[in-house]
Amino acid sequence: MSYPKVNSVKYFSGGSISQYILKHGKEK
Repeated sequence: MSYPKVNSVKYFSGGSISQYILKHGKEK
């Protein structure tokens, strides 16, 4: 899985990995 480095930090910090995948998971 490839996550944008910029957004990944924000989501990882917030702990919303699930939300991130659901919203941006389909958009590669």
